[in-house]
Amino acid sequence: MQNLRSFLIKLFLGVTIPLVLLNTVIDSLFIRYTNAFSESKSLMISGFFGVTAVKVVIFVLILYIFIRILTKRIQLENVAYNQEKTQLFATIAHDLKTPSTSVLGYAKLLLEEKNIDPQKERQMLETIYDKADQSNQMLELMLQYARLEGTDYPLHLESSDFSRLIREIVASHYAAFEEKKMELQIDVSNTPVKAMIDPLEFGRALHNILVNALSHNPAGTKILIQLRVGDQLELLIADSGKKLAKEFIPVMFDPFVQEDSSRSKTGTGLGLAITKQIIDKHNGTIQLVENISDYTKGFLIKLPK
Repeated sequence: MQNLRSFLIKLFLGVTIPLVLLNTVIDSLFIRYTNAFSESKSLMISGFFGVTAVKVVIFVLILYIFIRILTKRIQLENVAYNQEKTQLFATIAHDLKTPSTSVLGYAKLLLEEKNIDPQKERQMLETIYDKADQSNQMLELMLQYARLEGTDYPLHLESSDFSRLIREIVASHYAAFEEKKMELQIDVSNTPVKAMIDPLEFGRALHNILVNALSHNPAGTKILIQLRVGDQLELLIADSGKKLAKEFIPVMFDPFVQEDSSRSKTGTGLGLAITKQIIDKHNGTIQLVENISDYTKGFLIKLPK
């Protein structure tokens, strides 16, 4: 949709500007014509109608070309959208089939086998529970993504202490960072920093970024969380982990996209897509920044004050 909007703006400017210039040229020629034959009213009238006819013909021609180009572009956008939707459904089916296959297999084994060793039975039940929980989390993320896609999804904005929210979300992940021996550097002032945000939704966005840093970086990685306050709020969450593949960067905020699709996936590829949606709905931006001093990459979030 964003690409189509950008195309329409460019097409409109590309048609309007030449049309205005052409209109100016025709008017200039008409003025010269009337000055040369000002003594003849009949020539002036015929000239006026002639110029008007030329303008109408040019306008209709340009309108026809505009509609043809626009129709062709909409057809291409529809094809791309349908292909994306088909791929999306296939990805959802694949991601849900993997855990459901394990659940069905172990459940059938428990039903058919007799005299199962209690320890083995418990292991099977734990696997069933874990896989069912994994499916439930996937469905919850998909539902959340679908809701955020809607234009009428409400945000409950309120004047909140942004710095406090950041510290609380980071604190909730301390145990996970310590377990992976990750070094945290937090540069967030204790002084309240007010922002109009939905604390629940924005907290979810920050949670997704931190989980992303935890999941896709090796043990011992350094993590920087820095809040800068100026004309706008700038939150940088950077790490010293591995660089991202160049082909992954342009699509990193697309749904169901993971950097290495060949590995056994432990997530849905929805975290960053949901994060971007939440930040967009706050009239903010998120972008990848690389080659930061002492860090390889990071996410820079900008919010209006």
